[in-house]
Amino acid sequence: MTDRRMDAYYYGFDSVGHDAIDKVLSAVACAGKAYHYTAGWDDDETPPPDDHTGNTPVAWIQNAAKEAAARIAALEADLARARERVEALERERSEGVMPQPADYTYPAEAIERAAEDAREWLRYHAAGYPRTWAAVVADDRRRGYRVYDDFQAPPIAGYEHLEKLGHVVRGDVIPDQRAEYERVEFRRTETGATALKPAP
Repeated sequence: MTDRRMDAYYYGFDSVGHDAIDKVLSAVACAGKAYHYTAGWDDDETPPPDDHTGNTPVAWIQNAAKEAAARIAALEADLARARERVEALERERSEGVMPQPADYTYPAEAIERAAEDAREWLRYHAAGYPRTWAAVVADDRRRGYRVYDDFQAPPIAGYEHLEKLGHVVRGDVIPDQRAEYERVEFRRTETGATALKPAP
């Protein structure tokens, strides 16, 4: 259903349910309502009805079509990007490469909780070995849902936070055959050893 004018003198249109297309139909209907004959559609003394633009019925139709084309082009561009992303993910999965997706982000509070867990471990150990982002993603895909949420981020998010503070330095990625997950080594720096020193 639409509130646009869709009836001319001798014809009318039904809404197709898409505003951009309905606006084109409405422009044609308004032109037919303003003049009995198309000979007057190029009269530049005709004010535009509703939200149409232009000084003539021909301009109303043309401008509505341009707007519809722009909106369709934008949707097609979004669709193309989405298809490219899906294809890239399919390639990554088939090749065994699973990087952290763009939507694997967590609130600062969740990351800080993960960082505090990492601090507690590193107060008594020289290094920590959280699962890589690829392993976190692979596990989520295997389970069919995300294990971590806005309250608690994965351990690697906490270690990466400490890495930004200079408390740890990233080392090698280590295959964990027992758990079938790759882990990444984060070793305490001298700054980290001092900052994370257990309380006496």
